[in-house]
Amino acid sequence: MMRCQQACLCGAIGFVMCVIVTPFVEAGWTITPRGSMLLIAGPVTNIRELSGVTYLGPVAGVLERFAAIQDENNRFVVFDVAFAADGSINSATAVNAKTLAVAADMEGIAYTSAARDSVFISDETGAGVREFSMATGQVLQTVPIPTVFQSDRSNRGLESLTRSLDGRTMWTGNEEALTIDGPASSQAAGTMVRLLRMADDGTNVTAGAQYAYLVDPIQAGSGPDRSGLSDLTLLPDDSLLALERSRVTSLPMVQSRIYQVDFSTATDVSAAAFNSGLIGKTYTPVTKTPLWSGIVGAGENMEGLGLGPVLANGHWILLGVTDDAGLGLNRIASFELSLGGCGTAGDFNCDGNVDEADYRLWKNTFGSTKALAADGNGDGEIDAADYTIWRDHTSAAAGEAAEAEGKALPEPTAWVSAVGGLLALLARREFCRRGSPRLGT
Repeated sequence: MMRCQQACLCGAIGFVMCVIVTPFVEAGWTITPRGSMLLIAGPVTNIRELSGVTYLGPVAGVLERFAAIQDENNRFVVFDVAFAADGSINSATAVNAKTLAVAADMEGIAYTSAARDSVFISDETGAGVREFSMATGQVLQTVPIPTVFQSDRSNRGLESLTRSLDGRTMWTGNEEALTIDGPASSQAAGTMVRLLRMADDGTNVTAGAQYAYLVDPIQAGSGPDRSGLSDLTLLPDDSLLALERSRVTSLPMVQSRIYQVDFSTATDVSAAAFNSGLIGKTYTPVTKTPLWSGIVGAGENMEGLGLGPVLANGHWILLGVTDDAGLGLNRIASFELSLGGCGTAGDFNCDGNVDEADYRLWKNTFGSTKALAADGNGDGEIDAADYTIWRDHTSAAAGEAAEAEGKALPEPTAWVSAVGGLLALLARREFCRRGSPRLGT
């Protein structure tokens, strides 16, 4: 499906800036809603205003454990979910909560690993992104965020946070446009926010590229309130999903939308020329492919979205959490994330190209006998032979890009003889212990 969008934003001094969003092709990822359920509080009291969610791993055989940050009470809640074969929720029960050392308006959360035992959390009050110990709740590090993000609108700051399966990349973004970038959302026009990429070397996190992202206008309804970027989610091929939510005062109050983001033609606006703002500047925002839009529950505020475990059918769980506005009705929503059959060998993520994204999908599921999107030869396991299929069909540019980032592998024969056995052993041990891909260090 090809689309072309145009955004016209009124500048601070009255002129109109129109940004053409270039055409895009429908992606291979598919999202199927599988229903929702209210979270049972169990032994935990005062669960309220859940804003972000992250997957911790399997527990007790049939349960999957998650953590959700509350945007008040400076704590996160740990809860267990039992899923049916199609990803629908059989049960969702809180098991404990962890109080953090600082109080703030915390919005996004991303787990690291069992070894690192920490979570990164984004904050709307200007503190940016910090890493907290899961054991003690103490701050382990504060990520230096570019000063341009200090121009955020009140309560419209860094709402989102996500982390890649290999732990090398994180993304965050402001909810509505920075004051120097354009107006807030309205029913006539959307709002231009910035997506920020961060790199993690296993110890320290550094800020990198920034990209402009156009959020949709506020939905039709009375008493328009806002439309903003609510969360971000990295997929197994490191593709990025954006969760938008639009709110009015009439029923249903909240409409949620999930898009897949494409950076291929976008301008990196971290350059010095954009430090004073986007208004009046020439740039190309990211493009976005709609994957799902609708309401959760009775039109409740789904603020968080995170990648969960792999189902028996090889598809993934996407789990959403709602901000209950303090009413104590915390809803958990489930979506099934899948890839259809691809017509091109090596195009594991079905986007029409054999490129580095397919390599990442293969790498992030290596050793799996369950998540088989990158099983190029159909033998029921992600292994070196599937890498060979990718290598033989990829473009030279994609291979060079992977090598430049230190991700390319030697020739499969040499690799298998040298380290393939060790990688396979580690990968199988990981899948046996955890049951699905986990966020790594």
